Amino acid sequence: MAKLLALSSLLGAASAYVAPVARSAARTVARAEVEMFDASTMDGVQEPTGFWDPLGFSKTSPQALAWYRAVELKHGRVAMLACTGFIVQGSGVHFSGALAKADLYPALSKVDVGFADLGAASNPVAQWAAMPDLGKYQIISTIFLLELYAETRKPHYLKGGPIGRLPLLWDPVGQLIRGCPVTDTLADDKRKAARNSELANGRLAMIGAMGFSAASTIEGSVPFFTNGVSH
Repeated sequence: MAKLLALSSLLGAASAYVAPVARSAARTVARAEVEMFDASTMDGVQEPTGFWDPLGFSKTSPQALAWYRAVELKHGRVAMLACTGFIVQGSGVHFSGALAKADLYPALSKVDVGFADLGAASNPVAQWAAMPDLGKYQIISTIFLLELYAETRKPHYLKGGPIGRLPLLWDPVGQLIRGCPVTDTLADDKRKAARNSELANGRLAMIGAMGFSAASTIEGSVPFFTNGVSH
């Protein structure tokens, strides 16, 4: 009986030492997870503003920060494409030929519509209105499928998966939280510079896209474009 009591006391003492170690390790992992999503050290914090969050939006959960970054990347990339479209449209560059033929889709288009017809429209709202319904359905369906594809990839970006990676479409500089096959071969400073560059260009493009949109739809709203975006 004495031996059993001694053995049980030893086991109890051992478990008392093991539990704190396990708890300490769990706390360390949790801290590491939070630090990976620390807004003040995330990609995009760069000169001349550095880390700037006067309203405290970054004081939230790691999952919310990951969602913010995913949204920022998506909006920045769309805005860069939008700015490119505005510039190309203003230069009068467009595909030749017909966008839609009435004899092929009589129920969706009453007249032939060419790419030049869209370019001749006064602003993006008018261009969208001039597009045949089938074209609108195709654009909306493509966006839906891309969103569905991005949200169903495992692991999800809110659980540590890649942010902004769409292998079927693009992954320009590998905007990931953990690891990146696209940029793993780059040095840390070059990889960070590439990610910062995309974020900075996306932020500028969001401002530019809003300016282009205002100038195209509200006359005189942007002094630089006194005669409209296309002039």
